[in-house]
Amino acid sequence: MTEGLKEGGILGVITSNRYLSTKGGESIRKFLSENYEILELIDLGDTKLFDAAVLPAIFIGKKRKTGRIASTNSKFIKVYEELNGYKGELKAANSIFDILNTNDSGYFNVEGKRYKKTEGILKHDRTTGGTWEMLSLGETKWVSSINENATCNIGEIFKVRVGIKTTADKVFIGDKWGELGEDKPEEELMKDLLSQENIKPWGM
Repeated sequence: MTEGLKEGGILGVITSNRYLSTKGGESIRKFLSENYEILELIDLGDTKLFDAAVLPAIFIGKKRKTGRIASTNSKFIKVYEELNGYKGELKAANSIFDILNTNDSGYFNVEGKRYKKTEGILKHDRTTGGTWEMLSLGETKWVSSINENATCNIGEIFKVRVGIKTTADKVFIGDKWGELGEDKPEEELMKDLLSQENIKPWGM
């Protein structure tokens, strides 16, 4: 596809979003950064905008001219369902498309479901294929504050790995196992679970 595209041509693809942050996606990120000026990256997360089993992302890029340094003003948009107990103001929207089309960021209500939209400038290093950083200005300041006040990073002490992936959280994760009576799994199989929903950012 890239070979058949002329310099300055526009590429738009819808794929799984896994390559954005995983180790396995490093070569893909490096290839895209080396060959394209990234115009926009849209991570649609768990919005289920498309009828697909994977979490989708839309990549829009312009094929770079040989020797030309890519622009650093690559825009990103992230839309994910809000599951962390946000209690603030919700903006009304008719659909995920409406959220994408508005210039506003923040929290939205679409047919009873809450979504968070974040946008900003994508940070990426086209020479290494490192993880692409998609943080708003406020999130960047928050992360910088943590780094400035931290003694060390968790990764410097422990090996950080992917947590439990059930692929069906509503089936395996719950707090009403006691109501199952005789159908309750053996006690030794029951474990407490700490998830992202239990962790709140400092000061919030």
